Amino acid sequence: MIFLSKIFRPRDKKIKALVSTSTENVVFYELEPSEYSTIDNYRVDELINSEKVVLIKKMKLKSISISDLNLKVNENLPSLLSIDCEGLDLEVLKTINFRTSRFRVVCIEDFDYDDNNKESAINSYMENQGYKLVSRKTVSSIYSAV
Repeated sequence: MIFLSKIFRPRDKKIKALVSTSTENVVFYELEPSEYSTIDNYRVDELINSEKVVLIKKMKLKSISISDLNLKVNENLPSLLSIDCEGLDLEVLKTINFRTSRFRVVCIEDFDYDDNNKESAINSYMENQGYKLVSRKTVSSIYSAV
């Protein structure tokens, strides 16, 4: 993906690391189709056994926190943060200092969101940070800064 990103998004900063809550090195499983790639070895075994994916390679990657990225967000410009951390979404979300990195829109996977009660731990956390849920698309929640 970095190669394609260099072609189609040359001004983007590329970092070959996993965003996590710790700074450990972890094994990353690159799968085909790529959207199934993960660090969850149990999930990899399950997917390979079901013949839904093919293992391309596994590699050790550095793990960093979002705060290590030193994101500079200009509140007057459009900004989007998209989080998809394979079940660690809330934990990674909690590592962000929303006072210094105030994204205008945040999209995050939230498998625990209850459509009937309109609540989840992620939703409560985002509301406490001053965000409002504006849309749900399959398992993703989209929030806007209030």
